[in-house]
Amino acid sequence: MATRYDLVVTQKRLVTRVNFQNESSAFTLGVTASAFDVIGGLTGPRFVAGITNDTAAISRITWSVSGGLALTWAGTQGATAMWLYNTGEMNLERTTLKNNATAPTGILTITPTETVTGSVLLEFVHASGSVTPPGYLGL
Repeated sequence: MATRYDLVVTQKRLVTRVNFQNESSAFTLGVTASAFDVIGGLTGPRFVAGITNDTAAISRITWSVSGGLALTWAGTQGATAMWLYNTGEMNLERTTLKNNATAPTGILTITPTETVTGSVLLEFVHASGSVTPPGYLGL
């Protein structure tokens, strides 16, 4: 099974690396509020507010794999975000890849087109303006 390593987790940014080692099965990433919340996560008190199942977007992708990968946003009707082959980098900071699935679930599925080895570095951001924790006074 592919392995995931979160490299950067802040209230507005998540950078994660997914490593594939002779993998042919799909790997899923949940990119809802808990992905951006290192304090509360799924079980603790909510720290990041305003993130729904479709507010996370991909702003940067770097990959090096021996084959191809399909990135798909999950939903009632999924939406393919991108196809990746071999090696490359895309900086999408001005035109992020938004979750445009019908009835989005907040899940990004990475599906190999064949048995692959390599890694994908994904940077997610969100456009929510309400990420201030309750009781916090910003200066």
